[in-house]
Amino acid sequence: MCSPYWEHICWSEDEVKPVADLATARAAKRVLQHELASANGINGVGLSRRQGDYTLTVGVTDERSASGVPHEVGGVPVQVKVVGRVTAS
Repeated sequence: MCSPYWEHICWSEDEVKPVADLATARAAKRVLQHELASANGINGVGLSRRQGDYTLTVGVTDERSASGVPHEVGGVPVQVKVVGRVTAS
């Protein structure tokens, strides 16, 4: 099986998927930002480490906004956080 975004990231069905390195995670972040650019309720896309692995974090205004966010991009897991509406003070 190969990543839908990068053909060079492949694994067999019985293997654990590879952990993304920083460069791959940054590339996945750009892809996700582009995919979500016109979506309503998206506050931002961030890059973080979770248990030593890189993940993408998407801040959304409410649960409905989370429905269009993928679970992973290019092999990098995506975490969704409901942060509410972000406004300038």
